[in-house]
Amino acid sequence: MKCQAKLEYMVIVFVVLISILCARGQAQSTQSSLQEALTFYSSFDRGIEAELAHGDPSLYTITSKQPQETVRRGLHAQGQTEWVTGLGIDGGAALRFNQRNASWIFYRGEKNVRYRLNQWSGSVSLWLKLDPETELAPGFADPLQLTTRAWNDGSFFVDFNKDGDPRDFRLGAFADLKIWNPENKEISEDQRPLFPVKAPPFAKDRWTHVLFTWSNFNTGKK
Repeated sequence: MKCQAKLEYMVIVFVVLISILCARGQAQSTQSSLQEALTFYSSFDRGIEAELAHGDPSLYTITSKQPQETVRRGLHAQGQTEWVTGLGIDGGAALRFNQRNASWIFYRGEKNVRYRLNQWSGSVSLWLKLDPETELAPGFADPLQLTTRAWNDGSFFVDFNKDGDPRDFRLGAFADLKIWNPENKEISEDQRPLFPVKAPPFAKDRWTHVLFTWSNFNTGKK
């Protein structure tokens, strides 16, 4: 697994849609469609629990991994990751990541992600505020992963590449490992399902919106 590196400020507005929605010319109709499709939303303005969740709204912390994984409900990162007020969008709240090797935090995906065995479509949205060149420690930095197994086995993630000036911002869209790499061979990065953004427009003094969308996944093919 890649480790999450240091981020100065991060707020997640996590949106999962059951389909790609198209505007139909009426704002009320579009707003109603979005509300029906939304399955999870966490702005952090009211705390660390999600404001809207079809499943568990609680945030969890992996407080230890050895000798066995220990998970606690709530934010228990000993200051390595903090919920901070007044530093978010329009003076709201946010999560601030202070150290590279901070304890992992997560929301549970069951029911919050409306998964389908075929023709699965959706979107995820988040906001980031940082200067990748001056505020990230060396190594990969993953603001968000969506997976039940590993980063290369049935997952979506966005990350900053481990090096470069500027560092690429990338989307990873990995099918099940047995589908895209059935022999589990070492595959070079340029042959992996990674989609880089060169010279991404992030800044220390400005929030940047990130959104990725997928359509008709789970065909059983590469």
